[in-house]
Amino acid sequence: MINDKYFQDKIDKHLRKIHIHKKHHHSECDDKKHEGEHHRKHHQEHDKSKEACKIIINNNCESCAGCNRCKYPNCPTGATGATEATGATGVTGVTGATGDTGATGDTGATGDTGVTGDTGATGITGATGTTGITGATGATGDTGVTGDTGATGSTGDTGATGATGVTGENGFTTQLRGMEIQLQNSEIISVASASPVLFDSTINSLSPFISYNSINGEVTITQSGVFYINWWIAADGIGGGVDTIITFAIVTSAGDNIKASTPIQTGQMSGNALISVIASPGLPVTLQLVNSTDGTIGFGSTPIKADLIIVNVTF
Repeated sequence: MINDKYFQDKIDKHLRKIHIHKKHHHSECDDKKHEGEHHRKHHQEHDKSKEACKIIINNNCESCAGCNRCKYPNCPTGATGATEATGATGVTGVTGATGDTGATGDTGATGDTGVTGDTGATGITGATGTTGITGATGATGDTGVTGDTGATGSTGDTGATGATGVTGENGFTTQLRGMEIQLQNSEIISVASASPVLFDSTINSLSPFISYNSINGEVTITQSGVFYINWWIAADGIGGGVDTIITFAIVTSAGDNIKASTPIQTGQMSGNALISVIASPGLPVTLQLVNSTDGTIGFGSTPIKADLIIVNVTF
C-alpha cells in the first residue's frame, strides 16, 4: 500500500510548481515577450507533469489528491487532508499592461453650489459692437412743461414779393365833400330877430349838390345823405326884446330847428348840427342860420363876423 500522505505532499508540491510556472508562462505570453518556440516548450513540460502525476500514483485513483490536473473523469474524491500552515507570500508579479479605458460611467449627482468667489479684476473693455436694428417707436410720452421763451432771433432777410392777388370787387368810394361860407362885409353890423345871417363870401365849394344863395342866406342840398354843420358868430350885445341869452338855430325846409345858446352877450358863440336829408335836384332841401332871440344881435367890429361849414361823406 502506497503511503498516501507522502505522495500527497509530493503531488501538492509538484502541482504548485506547475501552477506557478504556468501562471508565469501565461503572463509572459500575454505580454507578448516570448517567442513561439519557447511557448511550445512550456506546453510540453506541462504535459509531462501530468504524466508524472499518473506515474507517481501508479494510476491508482484512490491515492489521487483530486487536483483535476490529470483530467481523469472518474476519480473518486479522497479524504480531506489536514490543513497545512500558510506558505510565505510569493514575489509580486510583474505589473500587467494597462487595460483599455472602460466605458464612461453615469453622470454623478450635481454637487452643492460652492461659495461665491471674490470678484475678479475688471477686464479690458471689448470692442464696440455693431449698431443693432432700430426698435419700434415707443408710445408718445406726456407733454413736457413748456420751457422758457428763447432769445429773439435776428431778423431774417425780406422775402420775395408775392404774386399779385386777384382783383377784388369794387368797394364803396367815399368822399368828404362840403362848403365853407363867411360874413366879411363890414357894413353889415347886426341881424334882426327871426332873420337869417347873410353870408357874403364863399371860401370853398367842394360839392356838386351843395350850393349857396347870398341874397336870402339859403344853403341848398340836392342829394340825400347825412350832413354835418358847424358855425360861429362874433356877437356884440342884444338890442330890444326881453331875452338876455343869445340863441341861434339851423332851420331847414324839412322842419329841422337845431339851436345853440350862450349867456355871454359879447364874444364868440358857436354851435353845430347833424341832419339826415332826403333830397334830389327836383326836391331840394334848404337851410339857414337864423337869429332865434327876440331882439337884434349886433356883430363885433371884426374882419370876419360869422362862419359856417357844411360837410357830407358820400359812398
